[in-house]
Amino acid sequence: MSKTITISKEKAQQYMDNWATTMGGATTTISKEYFYQGTQIICGYKMPIADYFYLLNNIGTKSFQVFFGLDEQKKVRLIIWADNGGLTTRKYYSPTETILIEDPSDKGAPPLVMPHEVSEEMTAYLRREWVAALQSRTNPISQKLFQVKFSGEVDALRGYSFGPDVFENVLLLDTAGRVRNPGKKLQLETINFYLANHKYGEEESEGSIGVLMQGQGVLRNHTDVVSEEENDDVFNTGNFDFSAPCPPACP
Repeated sequence: MSKTITISKEKAQQYMDNWATTMGGATTTISKEYFYQGTQIICGYKMPIADYFYLLNNIGTKSFQVFFGLDEQKKVRLIIWADNGGLTTRKYYSPTETILIEDPSDKGAPPLVMPHEVSEEMTAYLRREWVAALQSRTNPISQKLFQVKFSGEVDALRGYSFGPDVFENVLLLDTAGRVRNPGKKLQLETINFYLANHKYGEEESEGSIGVLMQGQGVLRNHTDVVSEEENDDVFNTGNFDFSAPCPPACP
């Protein structure tokens, strides 16, 4: 079952500081161990739909922040919160259920296919580019993937700011899904935050780490009782990435 924990302001800041120090330090390469769980690549995190609704239920939200962090085990984490200008006490969410895929470079590994792959060509491509960049775990990765250049200065890419409408729209059911599955309803179970590489086919570029959001659930018959014969189909809403990087768009 998916699980999201809330963490203290101090711990959230510690995780984000760990990330900024590591990714913005005076080096040229980064260890891929930050992005591996065992032999598998961390491709993102799942947030239970109940926690997501709590996140949305904030008075006067101006934006939602999704920042990168490194925890006590030096593994990548996401820190998510609603920014409402201090009207209420800020609550920091950090999902703990990882979305994983085997390193495709390992002998006998499955083909480079993301779990719950979707039809959107560009977003699927950006997620595949993340896996492609992180495969072969013993080889370091360019630090530029985790940095941004602004006003002539290079700094760690700390995270992204999303408008409130983006976090609401991710709940929408794909229209094509309704047409393909008449008589069924989508029961959302998680909102998935996928790590992506905004490379866009530039061979000379390392790209930039990004975040894609997608709702995931099952399609069920319109009935209060689920029959034993019913097969629940995994279904996804569209991918969303209408965000502004920090820096410069920092809260």
